[in-house]
Amino acid sequence: MGGTTWIDFSLGNSLFIDDIQAIDENTIFAACTSQVALQVVYSIDAGITWFLQQQTNDSAGLNSIHMLNENEGWVSGLRGIYHTTNGGGRGLMLSLNPPQIITPDFSIFPIPSSNFISINWDIIGKYDIVISDITGNIIYEEKSNIKSSSINISNFLKGVYIVKAIGDDYTQTKKIIIQ
Repeated sequence: MGGTTWIDFSLGNSLFIDDIQAIDENTIFAACTSQVALQVVYSIDAGITWFLQQQTNDSAGLNSIHMLNENEGWVSGLRGIYHTTNGGGRGLMLSLNPPQIITPDFSIFPIPSSNFISINWDIIGKYDIVISDITGNIIYEEKSNIKSSSINISNFLKGVYIVKAIGDDYTQTKKIIIQ
């Protein structure tokens, strides 16, 4: 049974550990917050000795750390995301502030159309495509996880239709005209 014995490797009284990640059995990184600074600390001896790797004069708080290896990783906090390619060495962590949420967008062509429409996404993802007439009656539904779709609309009546793209966290709508 694991976890029955724990050893206290304290980093100090005024330092709060927000997240910790072990790269291997000896190399450990921790994202910490003190009352006056954000800190990234590391150990190369399984947590017996800790070294300050990066400190910023910001007490906004860190949320998590994710290291791909001893050199590259990310630390996220309330003010943004920090990226390192040198293990978090002083002065070389890059701030990507504020973090951006990317919402996929799509384009439809040709408009107006009579036989086929093409739907192209700017990024690949899982989407539900719903085409309805102007009164809300659903005429067509499709699940898609590719970057482009071609839909036969030759059997649709002439008029204005609504194309709705539904993803995990968003819904977008566009109008098409069928001649």
